[in-house]
Amino acid sequence: MHPAHEYAPRVPVSACGPSPRWLCAAGHPLTAQSCLPEELTCSARLTVHPSIQPLFTRKLEDLLVMEGRTARFDCKISGKPLPDVMWYKVSLRARDSRLTFVYEDSECSLVLLGAVTHDSGVYTCTARNLAGEVSCKAELVVRAGDGAGTAEAAAVPTMPWLGARAAP
Repeated sequence: MHPAHEYAPRVPVSACGPSPRWLCAAGHPLTAQSCLPEELTCSARLTVHPSIQPLFTRKLEDLLVMEGRTARFDCKISGKPLPDVMWYKVSLRARDSRLTFVYEDSECSLVLLGAVTHDSGVYTCTARNLAGEVSCKAELVVRAGDGAGTAEAAAVPTMPWLGARAAP
């Protein structure tokens, strides 16, 4: 910025309607009038897109699976902009070669192949965008066994906890 010039936002040129126009003027600081030839002006439209805090429209449910089976946590999340999604086990970020993360529109899933007893624990899905953050938790219980015979992979619904998502 040149020291002999001043740059200042002005009152909206048009404050009515969905997209107000703003005027920015640059002129010599000693200029008393705003329409002198040495003053440069420009205007632009400002469009504001409101942000909407993430919300779980379908929450995680507790799962009970037999060892060796696949466990799948599913949830559905809304928000603008589309939230970033992160998965955690206890308080650590969920990382394992047997984990697959599936994101389709607003539906998010954590798939654990070949569950073993030490996979049991509380899993958290956290959704985050500019407007806020929410979390949903559910417990996975893996029962020891060979996984053969009965195909027990029934969801045991309970009320998940609510608290404070990476966009696909």
